[in-house]
Amino acid sequence: MSEESPSRRLWRASETIHAVTYFSAESISAAQDVGFKGFWMGYFGFRSAPLGRVQPAVVEALFNNFSAERVNRALPDAWSFATPEEALRARSQAAEQALQRLGVTSPNDDMLHVMQSAVMAIAPHGRGLFAANRALLPEGVALRDLWQWCTTVREHRGDSHVAALAVLGINGLEATVLLAIEQGIDLEMFEESRGWHHDHMSGTAERLINIGLLESRDRLSDAGRALRAEVEDMTDRQAFAVVSRLAHDYEAVLAVLESAAERIREQQEIPFPNPMGLDKPS
Repeated sequence: MSEESPSRRLWRASETIHAVTYFSAESISAAQDVGFKGFWMGYFGFRSAPLGRVQPAVVEALFNNFSAERVNRALPDAWSFATPEEALRARSQAAEQALQRLGVTSPNDDMLHVMQSAVMAIAPHGRGLFAANRALLPEGVALRDLWQWCTTVREHRGDSHVAALAVLGINGLEATVLLAIEQGIDLEMFEESRGWHHDHMSGTAERLINIGLLESRDRLSDAGRALRAEVEDMTDRQAFAVVSRLAHDYEAVLAVLESAAERIREQQEIPFPNPMGLDKPS
């Protein structure tokens, strides 16, 4: 097995830290407290809040792998219960509380400055979620700023991933089916988490068989495996921008992030399997 790329190691750690906003009791309660109705309104309200009151179609395009129905059930209704600014405050405070409970150690101010300088040095062009999150100023609270940095970095990679899929002509639903089958995850989990109906998933799998990307409904073809590898390689190469801006500080930053991620994994805060593609720790 080849060694994991630097950008993928950075994603694995930062994604794990970011993910408390989806799974922690603090974040779920915070979404309820601001008035969001149900888990998915909280999800879309919190994650899209940096964008402001954009049309649901913009969120659908940027998030990429959710059905339009799932997005439209949450937005714009979420903003009748809380403003984007209120959602931003609530998600940040809840993430801090979750990381405190999990025993994550705050990085020092110097390291946070290095991390922030790195993302500010990356051009935002073509990366909507990255740009919107990067525009949020540090709050001066270490754990909040750590979580927000990880969020900004994961959205940079997410934007890069969507760009790679667009270049290769793969839509969000097709990408979801290919990922699920590659990782041996039941398609029903993605039906529930991404809002697709069973016939959408089934029809997509059939289409992928017909064009040679699947051998069967539970196995990628050689062409499918090659495509998945190309998508991830293209994503890694774009996401390397963060690694390159961290430069000689990369290893020190990664050590802090991986230590925090390990604390989160140890306490089983994130379920496995999960829609983000994080592997179960060995």
